Amino acid sequence: VNPSAFSGAAVELVMDVTSQQIYFRVNDTLNDAAKLMRSDFLKNISIPEFYFDPLFDVIDFVYGGEDLKITDFLAPGLITGIALGISITLTATNLILDRKCGLFDRSWVAGVSVLEVISSQMLTFSFLALLQAIIMSVTAIYVVDVVRKGSVALVILLAFMMEACGVTLGLVLSAYIQFEDTALQVTVGLMFPILLIGGVLWPLQSLDSWLRTISHLTPITYPTEAI
Repeated sequence: VNPSAFSGAAVELVMDVTSQQIYFRVNDTLNDAAKLMRSDFLKNISIPEFYFDPLFDVIDFVYGGEDLKITDFLAPGLITGIALGISITLTATNLILDRKCGLFDRSWVAGVSVLEVISSQMLTFSFLALLQAIIMSVTAIYVVDVVRKGSVALVILLAFMMEACGVTLGLVLSAYIQFEDTALQVTVGLMFPILLIGGVLWPLQSLDSWLRTISHLTPITYPTEAI
């Protein structure tokens, strides 16, 4: 075979930089494979290495690029994580304070039903959650300039759904916890492992299979992947 027939030969790749860690790992693996081919295979068939330089050529990106910042990877997890954590804390602490100051007792005496109290709390915190979701999403996209592929409205909707999930969980915690400082401690205890295994700080693919199965049960995993 004429060696010149291999001139310019390269494997063209279209990469995905949704996760920088995965992109760098794939890139390192390809570079190691190219070095191994040059050192072993090409020497055995007496073809100069420069015919295969580069061996792999990245021609395009499905998402992002080599200039993608670490904030572009962290932003989805931070949006969902902050939305969940703040809504749990605000809901639980406010309900506990209302109960301690006697607001609920006065409501029962006035003839207000349990359903009405819960509904009013849900509506109030849901409105606040919607405002928080809009502010966080708009700030991340237009102020921090996070790369996005899709609708801003869907990002706001996912953030609001995380807020609604946090409001519901806060209602549950307030029914069993007597003091607001305990509610804060429980919230931190819940959020820390969720952030660790929910795909916020590093990709789910880096976790062991059994830990990845657990991560899919957390409320933050799928919204983070979706955003």
